[in-house]
Amino acid sequence: MTARAVTPACRCRGWNGTYSQSGAAVTVTAPSHSPSLDAGASVSLDFTANGPAGAPSAVTLDQAVCTA
Repeated sequence: MTARAVTPACRCRGWNGTYSQSGAAVTVTAPSHSPSLDAGASVSLDFTANGPAGAPSAVTLDQAVCTA
């Protein structure tokens, strides 16, 4: 499971996953203790960031576009 988002903020730190960042793009991969989701399951990916406020864009989960 991989989630990606483009965020106007920078220097992200998060939990409920393994976070990495390249420029404004943030990638979250499943933690080793929970590498997948069952059908119909949900996950909450949370992060804090330093930088200008703004909603993330181009959010995907395993390359599928996510909506609010």
